[in-house]
Amino acid sequence: MKRIFKLGLCGLFGRMSMAVMEVLKEGSLPVELVGGTSRTVGANIPYPILSLDEMFGCSDVVIDFTTPEALQAHLDVAVKYKKPLVVGTTGLELQHMNAIEKASSQIALLYGRNMSLGINLMAALVSQASRIIGSNADADMDILELHHHHKKDAPSGTAYIIAEAMLEGKNGSFEKDEQIPWYDPIFEQGMRSPGKIGIAALRSGQRPGEHAAMFSWKNESLTISHQATDRRVFAQGALQAALWLAQRADEPRLYSMNEVLGFS
Repeated sequence: MKRIFKLGLCGLFGRMSMAVMEVLKEGSLPVELVGGTSRTVGANIPYPILSLDEMFGCSDVVIDFTTPEALQAHLDVAVKYKKPLVVGTTGLELQHMNAIEKASSQIALLYGRNMSLGINLMAALVSQASRIIGSNADADMDILELHHHHKKDAPSGTAYIIAEAMLEGKNGSFEKDEQIPWYDPIFEQGMRSPGKIGIAALRSGQRPGEHAAMFSWKNESLTISHQATDRRVFAQGALQAALWLAQRADEPRLYSMNEVLGFS
C-alpha cells in the first residue's frame, strides 16, 4: 500500500499555498494536507489553522513560501521536531542563507528560489552557454524578468539563479557568499561597466513569471527564455520536492532542486 505523506503549509492563505491546494485537488499525489499556519483569516478553505508546534508535530514534511522575517521561527520549530522543510521563500539575504545552512546540519532541508522544471533546466542551459560564450571578451550578458505587480522583491530570486548560472559557467564555479556583479540598465545611466550582468526587473499585471537570459557578442546574440503561464508550475515543483525530501528525513543536509530533478 502506497504511503500517504502528511503535509503542512506555512502561510496557509498565501498565493503559493493556494496554488499548492489547487494542485492537491487533482488527487494524483500521495499527500494529505493536515493544515497550516496563518497570521490572518482568509478565504474559506477546508483545512485547519494550526500553531507552528501543532503543524510541525503532525506533518511528515512542511513547505514554507512565506517571508524572510518568518524564516528563523520556522527553522527553529522544524529542528525542534526534526521534520524535513522545503523553503521557497525569496528575498533572502546572507544571514538567512547561513541560518538555512545551520539548520540543515540537523534536518533534511531543501531550498529553492524557483521549483519549476523549466527554470531549473533553463539555468543548466544558461550555464552551458556561458561556459562557451562568456569566454569572449566582448560578450555581454543580460537578464530580463517580469512578474505580477504584487511581487515585493526585485530582482527576483529566479533572476539571481540565472545570474549565478552565468557566472558559474563563465568562471567554473560560484560560491554562496560571492557577490554578483550586476547593474540595473533601466535606472543606471551611461555606458555599462565591463564584466557586469545587466538585470532589468518589471512588475506588471498578473504575470506569474517570465525570464530571459541574453548573450550578445560580435555579430550574434542568443536568448534563452522561460514563461510560467500558471503559478501551479511552482506548486507542482514544491510538492515534488516535498515528497522527495520526506523520504530523506533521516539524512539531514541541504538539498537542491537539481537533485530532485536528477540534474546532479
